[in-house]
Amino acid sequence: MNERSAAVVTIGTELVLGEVENTNLTWLCGTLTRLGMNVVWAATVPDEVEMIKECIRVSRAATDVIVVSGGLGGTPDDVTREGIARAFGVALRTDERIVEELRTAPGEHILAFADVWSRIPDGARPLFGAVGGVPGFALENVYVLPGMPPEMREMFGQIEPELGRGPELHTWSKTLPTSEHLVLSCLEELAEKHPDVGCGSYPRFSDAASPEVKIVLRARNRDDLSAAARVVERFARTLGSEGMASGPTG
Repeated sequence: MNERSAAVVTIGTELVLGEVENTNLTWLCGTLTRLGMNVVWAATVPDEVEMIKECIRVSRAATDVIVVSGGLGGTPDDVTREGIARAFGVALRTDERIVEELRTAPGEHILAFADVWSRIPDGARPLFGAVGGVPGFALENVYVLPGMPPEMREMFGQIEPELGRGPELHTWSKTLPTSEHLVLSCLEELAEKHPDVGCGSYPRFSDAASPEVKIVLRARNRDDLSAAARVVERFARTLGSEGMASGPTG
C-alpha cells in the first residue's frame, strides 16, 4: 500500500494573530495521520487572497491531498474562494447545485449569505455538510471545508472515503528518568541505524520531580519500530532504570 502525502491549510487572520485557538489544524493533522497519510505540510495563513493563492500553489506541488478549512463565510474578510480560484487560474461561478440546496435550507442567515456561498471556482464540485451550514467544495486534489469546527468535521466525514488510506502509523514511547542531553547518544544511534523510524524526544522539568525525557518512535513497519525500541530499552538499562514504556500503538 503506497503512502500518500497530505497538507493541511487553515485560513483566518484570527488564527494567525492567536485570537482563536487553532483546533482545526490539530484535528485535521491527527485524523489524516490516522488514515495512514503522511502529513508533510501544515500552514496557517491570514484572510489575504494572494497569500492563500501562494500557499495552495506550493502545497499542490508538494503533496497528493490538500485539506483547507476556513474563510468560507459571507463577510468581506472571507476570501478563501477567490484565493483558491486564483491558485488554479480560474474564475468564480455560481453553482446551481448549491443554489438549489440553499433554497430549502433552514435559517435566516441563508438569505443573507446565499449569493456568496453559491459561488465556487470554475471546475469545482460542491461539498455539503451540516444542514444550514456553509457549503465547501473540491477542486482536483484540494478539499475546502468550513472553519467552524463542528461543520468542518461533519463535512470531512463526507470526503473521507475518497481520500483513501495509506499504511498505518505505529508508535512506541518510553519515559526515562534523566535529562535530554544524557540521551543524546541513544538518539544519535537511532538516527544512524534506524533512518526509517521517526524519533522525538520531549523533556519535562518540574520543581517537584526529577527531570524526565519521553522518547517517541514512529514507523509504518512494525518490525522497524520493534528494532528501534530495543535500542531505547538497552539504553534504559544503562541508566539503571526500566523507565515507563508504552506501545506499540496505531
